[in-house]
Amino acid sequence: MDSVYEPYSQNLISRDVVKQVIEKSKTAAGKGMPQLARYLKAVEGDINNDEEERRRFFKFKNFLYKTVKI
Repeated sequence: MDSVYEPYSQNLISRDVVKQVIEKSKTAAGKGMPQLARYLKAVEGDINNDEEERRRFFKFKNFLYKTVKI
């Protein structure tokens, strides 16, 4: 997620660029949010059994839904 979040938060890339990255990632990884999070390396482990990974996953989802408004 840092590869998208950091440049976006520093105004180096626009919301439209983030949306394009997400759309291309959905094509490669699948439409599900967990698959997308793993593909973009927002999470690495099991989001169901690891509390830290679950926290990272929800942070990723909040970034996409609330900040980028996907």
